Amino acid sequence: MSSVKDWAAPNPITENRGGLIGKGVERYEGRLKVTGSAPYAYEVEAPSRPAIGYMATASIAKGRITRIDTTAAEASPGVLLVWTHLNVPAQAPRGTRANPRSQRPSNPALAGDRIENFGQTVAFVVADTFENARAAANLIEIDYAAEQGVVDFVASFDQADQPPGEEDVHIGDFPAAFAAAPVTIDETYESPVQNHVQMEPCATTAWWDGDKVTVHTSIQMVKGGQHALAETLAIPSDHVHLMTRYIGGGFGGKGQAYDDLILSALAARALGQPVKLAYTRQQMFHGTIHRPAVSMRVRLGAQPDGRLTAFAVEAITHCARNAIFTEHAANFSRNLYAAPNRLTGHRLVKMDLPGAGPMRAPGEAPGMLSLECAMDELAEKLGLDPIELRIRNEPDVDPETGKPFSVRQLVQCMRAGAARFGWERRNPKPGQVRDGRWLVGMGMAAAIRGNFLLPAKAGVRIDADGTITLRQGMTDIGTGTYTILAQITAETMGVPMEQVKVEMGDSNFPPAPGSGGQFGAATAGSAAYEAGMNLRKALTALAVGDPNSPLYGGPAEYVTFENGNIAIENRSETLAALVARAAPDGVYV
Repeated sequence: MSSVKDWAAPNPITENRGGLIGKGVERYEGRLKVTGSAPYAYEVEAPSRPAIGYMATASIAKGRITRIDTTAAEASPGVLLVWTHLNVPAQAPRGTRANPRSQRPSNPALAGDRIENFGQTVAFVVADTFENARAAANLIEIDYAAEQGVVDFVASFDQADQPPGEEDVHIGDFPAAFAAAPVTIDETYESPVQNHVQMEPCATTAWWDGDKVTVHTSIQMVKGGQHALAETLAIPSDHVHLMTRYIGGGFGGKGQAYDDLILSALAARALGQPVKLAYTRQQMFHGTIHRPAVSMRVRLGAQPDGRLTAFAVEAITHCARNAIFTEHAANFSRNLYAAPNRLTGHRLVKMDLPGAGPMRAPGEAPGMLSLECAMDELAEKLGLDPIELRIRNEPDVDPETGKPFSVRQLVQCMRAGAARFGWERRNPKPGQVRDGRWLVGMGMAAAIRGNFLLPAKAGVRIDADGTITLRQGMTDIGTGTYTILAQITAETMGVPMEQVKVEMGDSNFPPAPGSGGQFGAATAGSAAYEAGMNLRKALTALAVGDPNSPLYGGPAEYVTFENGNIAIENRSETLAALVARAAPDGVYV
């Protein structure tokens, strides 16, 4: 197949009769955001005046707490409670699941006297104001027995081991092929630790109604947060109502629950009033995950014509000692270029640092940068155009599995990009083009990213006034999910976007996997489309079966939805008229 379109049967989205798919439209929630009317987690209005929390954090990287004195903090003005590992309410042990179907295990806060990383939460204060809570937290006296921690990544390479459950991938005989190659590249590329630094820090507003808790929190995966809180508090998941309507950036860093979610819920229950808790900007760097540093060795062996005969990509990265995570910087390369002799793999250093985790294309971002730099260096060494080098190594089938590609358009993409950017005018010799004092270069790089779908559901209803409401437990981390789902729903139902409402970020809605990993829009959008098609079927049956409809008795297979109307050829009526007459309570699927 030469194009993605070759795989798509005609449907309302591909037909795009309303022209909404691919059209530049106003952001669905844009006006709310620019006017400050979109309530983020910390800004949600609680049912009564909330108390404010503040976390005190560890000042050592590894060790244990030997003494903690909260006397002054407890006597400080406005303080409502002070917790440490000595008096925090009971929580389920870390990593346990009472419900085997929970997406996330328990994640207790203030779980013990051990310090696993600098910035770990060691105490929690709740007061009537933020200022009083912060002032009291600064009065807590803590003594530590510090231990020598592993905090220097490069100095710890000798401790690198293969990640649990993984093996290097060997195809052919890389050592022999590399040794025999006429032209070789052997380079190591380093990328540093990176922090997400989302505009909105992690934050939660929590309150209880009887034995059920409502939390507004900033998290990318609704069900994961709901289940983590339920497991930690040892309550049924349907006793946790989690909402995350607006999120000020995620980038993978909000793919899991943190101490703000757990402590705010615990404190709200203990105090019998709502509690708000947000990480400070400084605390975000140590209290949440980061992209780990990567050292990546790339070895390429080629013939004089540029065809690769030996290909090796090996990455060393790191993670927290008790939270295993591997930045799979070599994985993507297994599908990008053809070479008969291959070696790819990873090594992991366990360190006494905050947790490592996903951040914007985890693995691919540092990995592709390293490999593409090496390919450019090989092109320069061969005296070959960088695009031509990549084209000569374009695989016909997957280089490792031998499976055919369903769609692969990298060569077309590179050629189209070259034409648009005037690649033929490029001076291949570096440092030759100037614009005043500036050196000007023109370069290119290939890229590859996983494309997959996850299970998702969506609910859609139409009311008697013709308003169509899509509900889904999806999230929008600022990347436009609200708008995407509104466009898909409107186009599927043949109505203008102004007739569509999108409600999301609620654990009571049909579940979706959330935002991340490039699966979010495709997965949520597919579920929205299927829900819309189900609603079309229900409305079609309603119309052709209603004696008062102009479509009565008509062939269902000829029904169309366009411009807010349901029609069979020249017989039509508005969706609002049909529903108001035949189903005044609305239709929901």
